[in-house]
Amino acid sequence: MKRIIFFFIGLIISAVLIISCSKEYSLENISNVNNEALGILPADSVGLCSKAYINGTFYTGASLDNSNYALINVNVASVGKYIITTNVANGFYFKDSGYFSKTGLQQIELKGYGIPTVPDTTQFVFSFGNSSCSFAVNNVIDTTTGPKNAYFKLVGLPSACSNILVSGNYKVGVAVDTGNYVIAQVNAITTGAYSINTNIINGYSFFTNGFFTQKGIQSVKIPAMGTPQKTGFNNFSLIGSTGNCNFTTNVK
Repeated sequence: MKRIIFFFIGLIISAVLIISCSKEYSLENISNVNNEALGILPADSVGLCSKAYINGTFYTGASLDNSNYALINVNVASVGKYIITTNVANGFYFKDSGYFSKTGLQQIELKGYGIPTVPDTTQFVFSFGNSSCSFAVNNVIDTTTGPKNAYFKLVGLPSACSNILVSGNYKVGVAVDTGNYVIAQVNAITTGAYSINTNIINGYSFFTNGFFTQKGIQSVKIPAMGTPQKTGFNNFSLIGSTGNCNFTTNVK
């Protein structure tokens, strides 16, 4: 009788081990056969992407660049390759691909591609596996009614202007002339119209405007205007589209 009982106990233990091994093999296959990540896109009660952030300014007729991207959260259940993309709407879309090397909640950057066609709020849906969430781009700007303003950064902001050249002599009671100017380094993120100026200090200031026809870092000459009133050092703030940087002149 005891032998029979031990025999059945042995059968039960063997069956449990076989089932356990089978389950372990199956889970490994889910995450490794295609080497594709599993997870979800967190969304609120109405399906909007949780804590999504849209960066950059979107202009009709202008190709998106590296400043145009979306940040979204992904809750990764298993590591592996991923592709997250949106639908194409209003001439552009967002996409990213890569490899999730860890699980849990993490943020990714999806680059924008394409050329916006109309100045309107544009709805997008992100897709990852079987999950999705939505968001809107609200700042598509119309460029058909006139020149658009450039989006640019003064190199060195928000502290001292980098590699700025201050030209000319500044003397009390002597109006500045064409020899008085500064040359600043500017990083044009988008092409378009621009103006750069300073506040008025000690009776004079700096100002220029123009049109960036190309993107990237470039030098801009900014003439002085006015008449210095007192001797000493003058600390100016150079004002651009995204912030200020500082430089100093010396009035003698």
